[in-house]
Amino acid sequence: METTEMVESARDVDQTARLALMQMVDDFSSLYYKKAEGENENSPFRFQGGKEAEGEGGTVVEFASTSHLGFDGSFPNLRINRVSYVLEKQADDQKYYRLVRMELPFADLSGEREETAVELADTVESLTLTYLNEDGETLSQWDSKAEETAGILPRLVHIRLQLAGEKSRVFATTVAIQSQEEEGGRK
Repeated sequence: METTEMVESARDVDQTARLALMQMVDDFSSLYYKKAEGENENSPFRFQGGKEAEGEGGTVVEFASTSHLGFDGSFPNLRINRVSYVLEKQADDQKYYRLVRMELPFADLSGEREETAVELADTVESLTLTYLNEDGETLSQWDSKAEETAGILPRLVHIRLQLAGEKSRVFATTVAIQSQEEEGGRK
């Protein structure tokens, strides 16, 4: 591979990582949480994450957020969306995953709504999220319905994204959770 091609390939990987991490940071920064008594397993406000996607695909994290991908120019956004990040196996190349952002609009309303999916990256080797609790402990999983983390959110989310290119590259960032909350709880 020529030097020019190597530089272009590295630039493309950098651009993909930058855009994917920027979207994830925006979603986590706009996280919305509503603590409810008797909240069921399918609550649209449930924060659930921690699947390490080293060897298998699936949902990595899901939560409610006021962030959205709409291009209608409406600001501020007053709707609450259910956002999920999913790793899907590549059909033609079993080595890599596609990172897909799923968005279900108006998650707090009943009725039929159309979920949208946007591919953020297509050469993902791994995506790992870790969570920091109030005591400074790092956890690999977080569930706002689980006994040890019931009704609370992590203080920080560390995102580690590994993308393939000319050679494998790791990109990482950390997001402080400053959620919009209702009915008490940390802000």
